[in-house]
Amino acid sequence: MRKDRLYDFFNISGVDDEFIEYAIDYYVRNGRGHASEFYKKDKRAYRKIHMSLEVLRNYIKVLDDNELAEKILRVWNDYPVIHRKIRGDFHTHTEFSDGMDTMETILRRAKALRYSWIALTDHALNPDNRLYTMSPEEFIRQKEAVCELSEKTGIRVYHSIEANIMEDGSTDIPDDIRDNISFALASLHRLYGHPIDTVLKRIEKAMSDEKVIALAHPFFALNPDIYSEYIGDITDIVWQHGKAVELNMFPNYFKGNLLLLDEVKRRDMKVIFSTDEHCANGMYRMRFAGYFIDKLKPEQILNFSEEPAADFSHAEAVRNSIR
Repeated sequence: MRKDRLYDFFNISGVDDEFIEYAIDYYVRNGRGHASEFYKKDKRAYRKIHMSLEVLRNYIKVLDDNELAEKILRVWNDYPVIHRKIRGDFHTHTEFSDGMDTMETILRRAKALRYSWIALTDHALNPDNRLYTMSPEEFIRQKEAVCELSEKTGIRVYHSIEANIMEDGSTDIPDDIRDNISFALASLHRLYGHPIDTVLKRIEKAMSDEKVIALAHPFFALNPDIYSEYIGDITDIVWQHGKAVELNMFPNYFKGNLLLLDEVKRRDMKVIFSTDEHCANGMYRMRFAGYFIDKLKPEQILNFSEEPAADFSHAEAVRNSIR
């Protein structure tokens, strides 16, 4: 891919130009290569650099398939604005976990996008990765700030979390914050060397958690062959528990989303669209949703709701709408 096309492609990420230039230079010199070698300095001390390159590393993975990368660029250009019926984003990150921007920056960007609401879903306290997760004390501190910023910006905030599906299938939602979250997205980030049967049981247990409203990026930890073979089993589990599934607008999930779309349509199940942004400019990735919205019924899309939960401290209204 030419350097100008590489710039167009990486520009979708939303990270600063200086990091895009770094990524292009790296890719031109090394190809996908050892993309994990992008930056080895201390993650906390060089947080913005590290997280920017982590975001771009996921884009580099797509470049193994030039046809797919070009399709993603075509869709990006075909949908130049966010669909007018999208009222909010279900999956966002701030500096409280592995995001690069402040809560206020995210809320003001949501306001600029004319959203009615935004869900803040920083990572819970995951014992497998304490570097970019919140402690219960940090969650309470975030909650206090959320109320003030919501009033200040005029954006309704669902103070939520992205909960990891742990080795035993439980979610890493600390007991002392469980009653204070609006809802949780459950994500499979590690396989722990488990066979697929065990992975499916873990997902099923996570979906039984009453705080969980959706399975986020269901193919994150699965290789493409396993995902394509078992996507029906995964969506069946989610559907049978009355939960939604996330169509995540990160470009490296585009191919998986196409498979997921077929399963969602077959079951007439609910979906949430999310950018999973780790920087405010990443919120513009919601443009990709237009491509999938054109293929779904409006009543399947929870993002079209002006008020997906009556009270962001309680998720029952959201769960009822999914059922």
